[in-house]
Amino acid sequence: MNEKVIIVASIFVLLGVSFFIGVTSKRSSSVQGFIGSTKMFGPLITGLSSTAAMVSGMIMVGGTAGIYLNGNALSLSAFLSCCFTAAYIFIGKRMRAIAEIGTVTSLGDVIALRYKGNGVIKGFACAVIFIGCFAYLITQIAAGASLFSFLFGWPPLLTSGVIFGVVILYVMIGGESAGILSQAFQGALIVIVGIILCAVFFGRFGGFSGVMEAVAANPTVTGGNGVTANFSPRLLNAFGTDTLGAKANTWILFSFVGVACQPATLTRMYAIKEPRDLPYAGLVAAIAQGIACFAATILGFSVMYLVATGEINPLAVADEAVWHLADYLGSVMNILIVASVMAAIISSASMYLSISASMLSKDILSCFRIHFKDQKQIQAYRIAIAILGIIGIIVASTNSEMVITLGFLGWGTLMTVTLPVFVIGMVWKRATQKGMMFAAVSAFILNIIALALNQRGFVWPAGLPWYMYVICFTTAGSILVSFLTYDEKKDCLDKKLEAVIDL
Repeated sequence: MNEKVIIVASIFVLLGVSFFIGVTSKRSSSVQGFIGSTKMFGPLITGLSSTAAMVSGMIMVGGTAGIYLNGNALSLSAFLSCCFTAAYIFIGKRMRAIAEIGTVTSLGDVIALRYKGNGVIKGFACAVIFIGCFAYLITQIAAGASLFSFLFGWPPLLTSGVIFGVVILYVMIGGESAGILSQAFQGALIVIVGIILCAVFFGRFGGFSGVMEAVAANPTVTGGNGVTANFSPRLLNAFGTDTLGAKANTWILFSFVGVACQPATLTRMYAIKEPRDLPYAGLVAAIAQGIACFAATILGFSVMYLVATGEINPLAVADEAVWHLADYLGSVMNILIVASVMAAIISSASMYLSISASMLSKDILSCFRIHFKDQKQIQAYRIAIAILGIIGIIVASTNSEMVITLGFLGWGTLMTVTLPVFVIGMVWKRATQKGMMFAAVSAFILNIIALALNQRGFVWPAGLPWYMYVICFTTAGSILVSFLTYDEKKDCLDKKLEAVIDL
């Protein structure tokens, strides 16, 4: 049987298993359980789900391409693992505890409980979260479509529609609990294949020393396809070639604090059934994330090694790096790599689709006094999933940006509001409503302005991406405004909420 047919079959087996888990999983009939999976899962399921959703196509496809193009800087993502444990312990216990003092179905409910139902904070913060999650959803669809474009030259719209149509369907049927359970399965697969990849990298390619020797011996390679690869020695230093994407990731704040700011982490914190299991969920996520990110790093270096030694041609399309490596390693590894990468893509797509839908159908509409009850809310959520999924497929199929660029867009946009509103707000009792209103409103306005400037080719100072400046502005501004406006009477927290933040 043709190897390409086997690969496609393996993808549909993965989709089939994910679909089966999603539609047969026990799902809650309540809005809180169906949309939020609040207080439903143990540490193993939650930790693997969080990892699978966080690894994503950005790291497995975009990260591999980024390592090949930019070198070492993106390998810092392997150290994100320790941040999961820290996030679950320091932020997680507060996020989980707030679900005990009120009804939590979504991140918007957490904002409402923390800031006394302030509609301005909730509305603008949820709008920014929606934009960031939708951008991340597009990243996953684009990453998945790149495989079939590489294998068959199929148009992205066709392949995206087939693959992500299945994801849309099982999330619509099973809700967030279907997503979490299928993500746990996908996360386990990513970890197993990641361990195998480590063995191949060190055993077959000589590890990092083998890559260094190959690059030093062949700094410039021109392939039979007419493409030339230039391997600067800077690729192997601590910061790579310092391109736009690499600069963003070398900021420790951006990568490390960003873990605690991502919906993949925040939403799983209140999905934990027992509060005492939070540290164990963090440990599971940390180990799994470390293996997955290290696997993505060595994927990129493996491609660099193969190009430098002339085993494969220099890449015309960097986002196809992981597929070229899989193709080179033979049938068995090809199937394993493709399955694990698609698992990362599908898991993230399902989560960010679910969160985008809850933001749109519940949180944002509630700010306009549009409320649905019980089954009507679930119906609105399902409709939002279908609409956003279809729009995401169309947008991703017509977008020419690299996967990693789209991924950083989503990651950075989310941090502009989640860092002040959730991280600072959950650890600092004197974070005021006015301070967080400043953060949420300015994040929304500045993200829109910055995106417009980017379209016009504006170059930001020091070559850093715009979201780094917006993150610093909204975070510093929220702290400053809170200091200046704190009123002991108006901003004093009730005893339950104060106890949550004191944890």
